[in-house]
Amino acid sequence: MSCVQDLQDIATEAAKAGTALEATFKNFDKSALTEALKKTYEDVEADAIEHAEHIGANGGNIEHQREHFELLSKDIYDLVKAFGGGQVLYKDFCPMYNNWERCLLVKRNERDSESLLW
Repeated sequence: MSCVQDLQDIATEAAKAGTALEATFKNFDKSALTEALKKTYEDVEADAIEHAEHIGANGGNIEHQREHFELLSKDIYDLVKAFGGGQVLYKDFCPMYNNWERCLLVKRNERDSESLLW
């Protein structure tokens, strides 16, 4: 399989995940949240939906998906920070993303490479 095909497969899978995440955000029941958590969620909800929507709608454009993923990852980080992760999580960055700029990654442990977000 070529690198181009690998990237297309990744973009297609990212589109599926973006569409699923968009639906999750839209269908999330906020009724059990405290007022503080509800406010935090609502502060990022519209932006997160928009970014997930762009990722889902652009299965053929991985660069566009990456732009929105970078912003979406910041929204997800804010939610995890406010709601808690149920376990220790590490905030890390991929040094290779965007011409060696850094992209947010969330890992379950310091040596975990399976849970990279992008």
